[in-house]
Amino acid sequence: MYRILNAQIQERSRTPFYDQLKNYVWMAKDSWHTPGHSSGESLRGSPWVNDFYEFMGEHVFDADLSVSVKMLDSLMEPTGVIAEAQTIAAKAFGARRTFFATN
Repeated sequence: MYRILNAQIQERSRTPFYDQLKNYVWMAKDSWHTPGHSSGESLRGSPWVNDFYEFMGEHVFDADLSVSVKMLDSLMEPTGVIAEAQTIAAKAFGARRTFFATN
């Protein structure tokens, strides 16, 4: 019983997009997409906003990027990790389909 329950919990707690986002952040060296804060580099050491950078933490800006990187899939035509995450979300919501939108 424990193994079955544990397997179901593991399946339902998968986070394919978040996992891929972390992989991208750890491997990315340069930021050539929006937003323009360059992974926080434009804030680090600034006499005006360095306290904000230090408060928010080192990696908060690394993961603030547009989903225009191939390994993060496409919101317009998801076929990878976004599609997988939407399928998982639909199951969690009891829906036939779930779509993600960003601002």
